[in-house]
Amino acid sequence: MQSRAIVAALLLLTAAAHANTTVCVRQTDGHTSDQPPAPVVVCQKLFPSPPFVHLPPDQRPAGGQATLYGVVELDINNDLHIANARFYDRDLHLYSLVNTAGKPIDETSELMKKNHLPSNRVHFLIYEATGKLATATTLQLTGLRPAILVEGQALDARFLGPWEGLVSKRRTATQWYVDPSQPADFAKIRIDFAEPLVATEAIGELRPTPKLADGKRFKVTGTFENGTHPVRLSTGECAPALTSYGAANPMPERVATSDYMLRMWRFPAMHTLWSKDFHIVFDYPKGLYTSATAMASEHNFRLKDYIATSTHPQQLVFRLHGNPVDQIVFVLKPVTGGGGSCKP
Repeated sequence: MQSRAIVAALLLLTAAAHANTTVCVRQTDGHTSDQPPAPVVVCQKLFPSPPFVHLPPDQRPAGGQATLYGVVELDINNDLHIANARFYDRDLHLYSLVNTAGKPIDETSELMKKNHLPSNRVHFLIYEATGKLATATTLQLTGLRPAILVEGQALDARFLGPWEGLVSKRRTATQWYVDPSQPADFAKIRIDFAEPLVATEAIGELRPTPKLADGKRFKVTGTFENGTHPVRLSTGECAPALTSYGAANPMPERVATSDYMLRMWRFPAMHTLWSKDFHIVFDYPKGLYTSATAMASEHNFRLKDYIATSTHPQQLVFRLHGNPVDQIVFVLKPVTGGGGSCKP
């Protein structure tokens, strides 16, 4: 009973401390699902432009104990050893995390253990870090706690809206062009990602299981706006219907036009346990492949990009995961404006 009372008191104190702190458009005071639960501000809806999450102010007294808000990323070996621990602040300034003796922080650190690290919690928790700035790139860590929990639905809502770019034309019934620098080999495409967001598997603690209760993920469905009819792009150009390309249509006949859609989602720890091994993927239109996933390895949808003022729409190149040869390529970027019918 006494321990429960202490936890409840901590939650109330944190709620009071953050009562006047607006970190997201919609937020609430809450706690993590860990045991014991950690008090946090729960971000339920992002700001529409960067920084998508507004962090509390940092404290950087000259020669004193600094308090910084930001994102932790870890290089984790298969034996769960933390080879490197890093901290990104809102300016994406990168600090190596060391202990008071100047040794790199690893899984034996009491601060890591207290925060249930190493784990994929770093993909949805924003931390308050305290310590001495030993150098311009080193933080001598004396305190670490989760401050903000960004819900999966808030993270994944960033996929919503129109995306435009290019998609491979077909060379043959089973082969596509693959070099986006050759525009004649690609068709312009506009895809509208719209609600509802559909819940999918939660993020695993480190490996696929066990799951993290706070690591919810959602798939966002995008419909090809110029699948069967021309559409106006955000640039003012008129993108022809994909079906107008005949045998070069990126979508072969086995894909019904009613299935001209993608489902985009986040995929951390795809190949390794490292935090930066984090990809944006999508499910291909039904019938295109028997079982396959498209992957973009270069993107700006890691948690650090949600706190940065420098985040801007970025072009993502999606290729078939694995070792594809002559398979379809999508080059997509979020845009504003455009839409509506037109004549090519």
